[in-house]
Amino acid sequence: MMKLPSNLSKSKSKSQLYSGDPYFRDTWDDLKTLFDSDASIVEQFQDVSLVILRPDAIVNQRLEKFICIVKDMGLVPFFATSFIYSRHMVREGWRYQLNIATPERIEVMDMILSHAPSILIMFHKTEKTKLDPHLPLTLQLSEMKGPSDPLKRSPSDFRSLLGDAQVSVLTYLHISDEPADVIREMGIFLSKQERLSCLSNLQVKKDYSNEVQLLINDQYKIQPAQSLIESSAYAAINQRSHKINGDDKNHTAVVDAIVELKQRDNTNWKALFSVCEKQNVPITIWEKVAIAGPNSKGHFEQLHPVLPDVSISDWKKDSKG
Repeated sequence: MMKLPSNLSKSKSKSQLYSGDPYFRDTWDDLKTLFDSDASIVEQFQDVSLVILRPDAIVNQRLEKFICIVKDMGLVPFFATSFIYSRHMVREGWRYQLNIATPERIEVMDMILSHAPSILIMFHKTEKTKLDPHLPLTLQLSEMKGPSDPLKRSPSDFRSLLGDAQVSVLTYLHISDEPADVIREMGIFLSKQERLSCLSNLQVKKDYSNEVQLLINDQYKIQPAQSLIESSAYAAINQRSHKINGDDKNHTAVVDAIVELKQRDNTNWKALFSVCEKQNVPITIWEKVAIAGPNSKGHFEQLHPVLPDVSISDWKKDSKG
């Protein structure tokens, strides 16, 4: 079994798990054919980050704001593609974190991620980069995205900037934590042909800015702007129900189910969806997300993820010996 070079991760548990992880090994095998040593791979991946702009970010249509911020930092995209999360990608992407997630949390994640394409972008540093040269790029970008808990997000966090609805399950983007995570996630989300194309672009430092903008434009056409605010979803369903059922008992049943959820007397969002289905009141996927998100329990208490997050302080602590 391979041993991970130390500067790919500061987590001993991660290094042990990834040494046998098939997705990590897929990309590592590609890297070994293109770079002449482990040291050169480590050096390259200190300056690389993998970012995924999710469907919940795309429908807010603020992606250019994020792109402008990272470009102002001196970063350049060198590869990008769109893809739709499969059920397996969701579970593999968060394999070492979903042990603490409730079934309904995972169900809402599937609802968001498997519904429409996401955009994956690879960035590299330039000589103009305004970030700490002694820390991995992806580690620094990851801390800028903000925590999943909206109460702990600051106004400048990427997750605050990309959407108005600040709900735990609406995280808007994913950024790999450490260089080891970039390598593993390339194995999950990219085919071998895509990985080789991506790595070839990295070697020549190709500027993929035009391709990124074309991808964003295409996704805006596929996924028109949507509100993910819970109250807006209730208002739309109420109005649609009244138009279909008038003021009869069928509409009253829908209104009662909405009131229960709004007052948090009952957080069973599936009950509302069931009532609407019985009364022939359609609900869009994003209305379902807007309602299910804040009414779903996120994590089991007293549990910890298999692999906790690694922070900038962990890297600084390690560098001090």
